[in-house]
Amino acid sequence: LGNLLFQYSSLYGTARRLGRKPVVPDRLRILNYFHLDTNTSVLARPGASWMQYPELRASAYDANLITHLEKTDSDAEMVGYFQSWYYFRHVTQDIRKQYTFSVELLSEVRNTINVAMTTFTANHRRPSVLIGIHVRRGDMTSDFFHWYGYTTAPPEYIETAMQSMEKQFQNIMFIVSSDDIEWSERNINAVKRNIYFSRNHSDVFDLALLTSCDHVIMTVGTFGWWAGFLAGGQVVYYSDFPAPQSSLSRAF
Repeated sequence: LGNLLFQYSSLYGTARRLGRKPVVPDRLRILNYFHLDTNTSVLARPGASWMQYPELRASAYDANLITHLEKTDSDAEMVGYFQSWYYFRHVTQDIRKQYTFSVELLSEVRNTINVAMTTFTANHRRPSVLIGIHVRRGDMTSDFFHWYGYTTAPPEYIETAMQSMEKQFQNIMFIVSSDDIEWSERNINAVKRNIYFSRNHSDVFDLALLTSCDHVIMTVGTFGWWAGFLAGGQVVYYSDFPAPQSSLSRAF
């Protein structure tokens, strides 16, 4: 989901910069969740016959791409992940507006938060500050991904980030979303803390849940990045990513 949000945002930002119209397949998954300001096509790959412009690096801004596109009036297809906010830095408020979740989904999220808060009303102190935590593990823990340069945040990082938030705010409830919630429950210290672990929810629900928080602690991955960006408060990120001198590091 995070990858799709980057691809669309970078496409939209580039199109706006050049005075062009973005086009996406009408089956693009995120069209089911958001009202995007884009043209759609019945073709699975609308730009298959157009001039193609592949990204230079997946996680870095390529100014030459914009320069090349400025020199042509023909239709063009952007090929890649384009995981850099710099492609849409000039339309961030527009992007935030487009990535507004449905009223129905937000109602479910608010209900979940209220139920969780009700369980943490000890001493009549209802949590007033929501801190989202996204823990990305999954395939990044595999031997191949580790060899390629992917890293995952250790429990010590999460604990330090939580303590940092606790020094700044009172009456906190932590909301944890993860692709490995069992690992999160085992490794995140819940002693004397209000912590809600999100279980059995879709990825779009969890993203809406995290973006409803006041602040976000992310680990690695694009999903956590978007949670922090859309939440709009403080964001704590894990700096030891990717592994230095790795194949993956060359994409940054």
